[in-house]
Amino acid sequence: MTTTNVSTSLKTNWEAQKAKLKMQFPKLTDDDLNFGQEKKVEFLNHMETKLALNAQEVTAIMESV
Repeated sequence: MTTTNVSTSLKTNWEAQKAKLKMQFPKLTDDDLNFGQEKKVEFLNHMETKLALNAQEVTAIMESV
């Protein structure tokens, strides 16, 4: 798989994950889910606060989506 295909695949996968998260947690907005890969820690902290869950719960949700 080329770098372009990997990048496209990751973007498509993230778009599908975002859609699933928004269905599971309707209070999430596009802005809530608009974090780049380089800001993963900030994103997870934001999700913990927004969803009132701990780090393990957020990680488990992200892995299951």
